[in-house]
Amino acid sequence: MSRGAIILIFALFYVFEKIRYRDDIRHGFLLDC
Repeated sequence: MSRGAIILIFALFYVFEKIRYRDDIRHGFLLDC
């Protein structure tokens, strides 16, 4: 697999987790900062 494909898959998983745990988005933003 190419590097771009791997990055794309990780990005999709990240977004999917954010959507699944929408209640924790506030905590996610705090951790990102």
